[in-house]
Amino acid sequence: MWWTFAEREVNWVKPEPTRAGERFRKAIAGWRNTDINGTPLKINSLSTKLTKVASYRRTICAVKAQDYLLRRINGIEEPIVAKASQARTALLEVTIEALQLLHWADFETLVDIIFARGGWNRISVLGGTKKLDDLELEHAVINERAAVQVKSSAKQKILDTYIRRMDATEQFDRFFFICHSPKGGAESPRRPL
Repeated sequence: MWWTFAEREVNWVKPEPTRAGERFRKAIAGWRNTDINGTPLKINSLSTKLTKVASYRRTICAVKAQDYLLRRINGIEEPIVAKASQARTALLEVTIEALQLLHWADFETLVDIIFARGGWNRISVLGGTKKLDDLELEHAVINERAAVQVKSSAKQKILDTYIRRMDATEQFDRFFFICHSPKGGAESPRRPL
């Protein structure tokens, strides 16, 4: 969407007594297709409340959704988007609390289901007494094998140990360490261990 602010003064090209001739107003600071923060205003990101004026064939027109237009130009988040973001954050917080209440076997089953929905096929039994992983997966589309270790809680030291052990096997293209309650936080190493 291209926009500009126009000066108040109307300049008449051919002044007529009835004031029904050609006229123009000078643009202030030129035309822009971004908001004031430089974010592009693409048609697929705009409400039809605004895009419906695209069929207007003159330059200056009244916009019924003026509040919406000014928020978009000024880079202000829509109130409904802010409300949805708050609801999403609350949902994530409750989901984390619910995950932490799961029995470890139920958590493993949930992880298995999530990977299956993502196209990964389990090629091992779930859990059990294996030392290296809880799941072995393959993905036919990307032709990769993955190992998954599922923990209810773990420290960084445990994660580092599993990464070292997994790297040493050289059996898998990917390794996933799933933990809903890391103790003291856990991060993937920035350098080889």
